[in-house]
Amino acid sequence: MKVYISENDVKNSIDYFKNGGFEDDDSLGIYLMLKHLGISTENNVALDTKDPRLQDSLDLVAKITDNSEEYLYGSYMIPFCFATGEYYQKGTQFGHLLGRLRDTVKQKNNKIALYDMDLDSKPATLRLKTTYKDTLQSRYLLNNKISLKQLASWIFRFNEFEFDTLPSKEEFSRVVRKYALHYFHFTKQEQAWLYDDDLQFSLIEPSKSHISGSTVREVLGIKESIGALNAKQEYIQLDPSDQAPLPSVPKRIVKQYSALIGDNPSKDTILNTLKLKRQIILTGVPGTGKSRYTQELSKDPFFKKSDTVQFHANYTYEEFIGGTSLENTSDSSSMKVVSKKGALLKIVQEAKEDPDNNYLLVIDEINRGNIAAILGETIIALDRNYTVDLSKPVEGISKLHLPNNLYLVGTMNTSDRNIAFLDLAIRRRFAFINLIPNYDFLSEKVHFNLSYSNKDYNFNLGAILKIINNRIYADLKDSSKLLGQSYLIPQPTQQGEYNWDSDLFQDQFNFVILPTLQEYEFQKNGITASVVGDSLSNGILDKDEFYRAFVNQFSELVR
Repeated sequence: MKVYISENDVKNSIDYFKNGGFEDDDSLGIYLMLKHLGISTENNVALDTKDPRLQDSLDLVAKITDNSEEYLYGSYMIPFCFATGEYYQKGTQFGHLLGRLRDTVKQKNNKIALYDMDLDSKPATLRLKTTYKDTLQSRYLLNNKISLKQLASWIFRFNEFEFDTLPSKEEFSRVVRKYALHYFHFTKQEQAWLYDDDLQFSLIEPSKSHISGSTVREVLGIKESIGALNAKQEYIQLDPSDQAPLPSVPKRIVKQYSALIGDNPSKDTILNTLKLKRQIILTGVPGTGKSRYTQELSKDPFFKKSDTVQFHANYTYEEFIGGTSLENTSDSSSMKVVSKKGALLKIVQEAKEDPDNNYLLVIDEINRGNIAAILGETIIALDRNYTVDLSKPVEGISKLHLPNNLYLVGTMNTSDRNIAFLDLAIRRRFAFINLIPNYDFLSEKVHFNLSYSNKDYNFNLGAILKIINNRIYADLKDSSKLLGQSYLIPQPTQQGEYNWDSDLFQDQFNFVILPTLQEYEFQKNGITASVVGDSLSNGILDKDEFYRAFVNQFSELVR
């Protein structure tokens, strides 16, 4: 089923760019086009007029005609110029526009330098200057941020998304958001300063039909029947057999972006990384699902068996590798010295005896133990190419070599200060996969319906957690202090649904979320009130008072 951005959302995006307060210039739009081509401070891109991606990016950013129309002039307008109604290269025929793009970039760059240019190469190449962020913010963004919803609604106004059935607004917005981030190759740093990631709060309506080019031009205020320019401005309706296909996002991509994993890698991606590296560490703030991922990996048919150990301050080499210990004799009359394999040696032996199957060892909270002491001389064995001599034989085993059918997964909380002291010898031998809060799951799968003061609320908990985390980061500038999604996930019902009871939610907020925020007071006094408001920060026990304060704080974040 082909699904489109609704006509109303496209109209709203046009109004947004008309009144957004951005510099009315082509430069910001051209920057977005070049981002699609992969430009960065390290990567050159070529202004190659034969590259179809260059035409695609120009079409998506500025085209004001649809695929059913034929045209020659006056058919492109960059959204940051909507307020003035200035066409892009209005006197240039369509077929020559890409050739003029090089001249536009050169002319603009001579005035305000965004790029390092090599005009002698054929085609000309560009690279972003290291100062591009400051230049864009102060000169073109005018210290605003671009609404991701409005940008995506405009950019994909003519795109079709292949779904099996008509999606919900939540699912459609999730796919559009992820596709926009992918399309423009936005880095995490660019995401932070360039745009307002508002698609969690303000959703896009899916539609079975797309907006027409004539409607786009009407909303832009273009009068097609008068003026000297319009003598060249011929929008001729094409026969259906001559119409070019609309740009399409295939079902495979839509399915990938529909997954409720937030901005995290999928389980399959993590498993593939594990297969490649053979040992990985899942990092992230508490509550981001590290344990859930390890449970899913443990159940995967790729592994015949999995074991789990948990490191802690008193965990020893003898428990993990093996060693000697004292045990009572069978009649408890005396003590004897015994040699016992630890968790690693046990699973190593099993894996070696069964080379046709794969084994998994999960090390929970790997950074809470003294890793150098726990692994001892066996650290080098993690390279898989080495056999090491154990300090003492264990049950007749004097050497350790990790077989290729044994895989290791560690978990680590980035909020734990011990992470800073993780041995570099360990770091380079593991792949690190960072998990971040999953707002999508909260928004779609966790329900909190409240009837208060003769009004019904269906709170968007994903949006609420995102607001809370945005405020935490704004105050502390420390992403390791964010809250994971599990802070707002209740116990599932027998049917597997996640529904909050109002009493339990109040307790969760007062006795789990608030104490976590209060731990941050030593870093910045008053942060709890800054994040959840003065009233809620006091831990209100009276139910009516609590929900009066909660509604006042988050009433706009409803579905």
